[in-house]
Amino acid sequence: MIDLDVLIAYPFSTIKADGKLIIGLLQLSERYFKLPYTDCENEQIRYFKKLKTLKNKTMPEQKSYLDKKYILRGTTLLYYNSTHFNNDTLTDKIAGAAIKKFPDLVGIFLNEKEMNVLRAKVNAGTAVAVAEDAVLDEPIETNVKELIDEGKLDEARAEAGKILVAETRDALLKEIEAREKAAEAKKAKDAEAEKKAEAESKEPEKEKEPKAEPEKATEPKTASTKKEKK
Repeated sequence: MIDLDVLIAYPFSTIKADGKLIIGLLQLSERYFKLPYTDCENEQIRYFKKLKTLKNKTMPEQKSYLDKKYILRGTTLLYYNSTHFNNDTLTDKIAGAAIKKFPDLVGIFLNEKEMNVLRAKVNAGTAVAVAEDAVLDEPIETNVKELIDEGKLDEARAEAGKILVAETRDALLKEIEAREKAAEAKKAKDAEAEKKAEAESKEPEKEKEPKAEPEKATEPKTASTKKEKK
């Protein structure tokens, strides 16, 4: 997926002429505003203007428009209770109430088959984006793994943060965390062993008691021995 700052650096005329940039525009619009896929140029211009307002801002997570039951066709607006609603502002509750009151309004919303086509387009675009991101991630992923093997875990974590594919990034971060825990456990074990060795070296040596030599047995004097002395 193209970076937001890169996309909004182009004029819309350039984006319109480039298929990849248009896909990026629609993907970012879905990501940040949950706006539906559209072929309408006026809507794409509106999306582009909304994306330009995001620079240096953090957008809260919004519910995906694909989770909605009712999505208006193209640039259609719903006028209900003296208010105009578009796909950004329309909720299922409002749409349901409007259809209940005016059944003919059902025609301005996408039907189930059209919703399936929309979902397929979005999912296909997402799959392409993930595949493209995986190609970009490959050299970074290789570098992260080398840093992990070298024990440079802080550097590895910083590099892993650049990975675009969330699944790959999360797996690398988990591996880094596991290596850190293992390193901490080894450090604690080594410290305990060192402490134990130091304590043992300070213990006074027990004095060795001299062993008593066994008494030599005296030979009994015999009669022959007495005669020799005479």
